[in-house]
Amino acid sequence: MELKISDYNDAEGIIKNEFSEEWKEFEKILQEMPLHLQGSDQKGKKGSVIFGVKETNRYLKEHLVNENWEVMSQFLQNTILLGLV
Repeated sequence: MELKISDYNDAEGIIKNEFSEEWKEFEKILQEMPLHLQGSDQKGKKGSVIFGVKETNRYLKEHLVNENWEVMSQFLQNTILLGLV
């Protein structure tokens, strides 16, 4: 997967200063992740393709655990708070 990262709330500074090694691991997992899509059940959009959030989260959780991360490590909690995940 090709990543496009946008910084806000000084996320880049926090990642570079406090979580650079974790970000390298996380970025590698993101780049290797397949794009998860699914059909929409929403009225008026039935059958159209949408982003598969559940499968994406399952993939990330599974691969972070395989990399010996605690599923909700401090880094992951911060990336969620920063809006990166």
